[in-house]
Amino acid sequence: MNDMIFITGFFICILLIWNIIERKKIRASTAPISTPELNARFNFITAFGAFLVLAIGYLGLNDQKKVTDRIYSEIKPKADSLITNVGRQVQSLDSSLANKNILKAGIYIVSDLKFRGDSLYKFSSLRTIDNKSLPQFKTAPKILISTKEGFTVPIKFITDSSFEFYRPYGFLLAEEGNYKRPETATLTKIDLWIADYKTEK
Repeated sequence: MNDMIFITGFFICILLIWNIIERKKIRASTAPISTPELNARFNFITAFGAFLVLAIGYLGLNDQKKVTDRIYSEIKPKADSLITNVGRQVQSLDSSLANKNILKAGIYIVSDLKFRGDSLYKFSSLRTIDNKSLPQFKTAPKILISTKEGFTVPIKFITDSSFEFYRPYGFLLAEEGNYKRPETATLTKIDLWIADYKTEK
């Protein structure tokens, strides 16, 4: 639009200069020129200049209208669609983050599990701290054991469906607040942290 204004101003300047030159020629000419002829010449120049100004203005407004129509017919719907899709993705992400919990993150906590050495534990029979079942693992998960007494419980094996502890000889077990040797005490409670890295949620 600025270019069109510049061109319009440029043509107006040319017309003004041409008008001045014509006036000087008429004044310098010795041949008599009738007043109607002069009026006709200047009227033609004025009309031609006005026509150019109107034509340039019309072309500028027409181009601006075409650009505006294209923006509203092509670009604006695409932009609105993009904004809508982004909004939906943000809402979906917010919903997913809001629904994330310890189960969906692949970390499961089993609290106060009764410990017995040489006993088989099946994942399907365990419940998490929020009273939910463990998923069906596709591979053997990682298990971290925590005890109130601070001792280490050795694991004999872990599969995708079960695990088993060794019998913990060589350290004391707590049974109802009293410490006893494994030969006489076989019951205590432990916490399990189970990490699943490959099961699809």
